[in-house]
Amino acid sequence: MNALRIARNARASCLAFAFLPLAISGPIQAQAVARSDSASSVAAHPDLDGWREAGLSVLGTGLLLSGRFVDGPVRNVPAEGYDPRGIDLSLDRGAVGELHLGASRASNWTRNVAIGFPFAVSLATSPGGQRTSGLARTAIVHAETMLISQGITVLSKKLWGRARPYAYLPALDRPEASAYDVTQDRTFFSMPSGHASTAWTGAAMGLTEYMLNRPKAPWWERAAVGFAGGALAGATSALRVEAGQHFPSDVLAGAGIGVAVGVTVPLLHRGDRSIPSLKSWLEMTGGVLVGSFLGTVAAEGF
Repeated sequence: MNALRIARNARASCLAFAFLPLAISGPIQAQAVARSDSASSVAAHPDLDGWREAGLSVLGTGLLLSGRFVDGPVRNVPAEGYDPRGIDLSLDRGAVGELHLGASRASNWTRNVAIGFPFAVSLATSPGGQRTSGLARTAIVHAETMLISQGITVLSKKLWGRARPYAYLPALDRPEASAYDVTQDRTFFSMPSGHASTAWTGAAMGLTEYMLNRPKAPWWERAAVGFAGGALAGATSALRVEAGQHFPSDVLAGAGIGVAVGVTVPLLHRGDRSIPSLKSWLEMTGGVLVGSFLGTVAAEGF
């Protein structure tokens, strides 16, 4: 019952973080109407370009298919598990033994809500008459972004072939759940974390689109939206470590992929919108850092 209550609280919390942009959408739209320069405060959505969209889609699909067709390592895990002394980083060695099934389930929720985060941002920042078109455009950019991010992640998993933390435990200490079955190929797909790359891709895309759509937003608004995205992505990453599915370096690598792709692809679609100022990025990053820290702390409660 306690695990069920924790799961329900986790779902409620991550949904609240995801839709924080909608909670402040009233002030956002009010400012847009009140200001004489509303056209620059809430920018119209730039047009999509067929060649660019096709190129990005082909790139993402090619990476994903390459990852699917590359053969991963096939190894047997001994009954006593691998020797943790073979793990290079001391930070990673300390993660061996973390096995919380509740954290594994919660990480699915936080990841899924992070995927929807850009759509909440689109609804909150699109001009009143462009919300439908804004969502459609977001869906296209979102699909391209996720394709590229997941393509890089899947291909990297196969090429790296790293064993997951639970493979270093004796058979009697491993849960009977299928997610911890060492006979499955996924046992050797630890680096980088797919949950982390997905969550950070969604968060970074949503935050970048917000920055482009709201160039004149007050600092507290940038920090609040950054906090929401950081909390979702940070909690997802930490929960994967708590679940014994990934090492800390796995989720850091996944976060790096997610942030790089989640920022770059929306910037390629900015149209006539200006790249946000350094001050704006720093204000947003401050919120992300606080949110990811508190998300990590919350995840350690499992």
